[in-house]
Amino acid sequence: MCAALDAAERAEEMGDATAKAAAIHAYVMRVNAAVISRSLTPARAAILKKLAAAL
Repeated sequence: MCAALDAAERAEEMGDATAKAAAIHAYVMRVNAAVISRSLTPARAAILKKLAAAL
């Protein structure tokens, strides 16, 4: 999951808002998958998604 956030950071540094949004979306999708696989609780996933939305 960290790779998606790293990609968002790189995209922001390059001024590419579309790539940043895509990377954050990929991160959120991975968080959702972790909930489905029970690797994350829904409550923890909600926190991560809220933080990702603030980027």
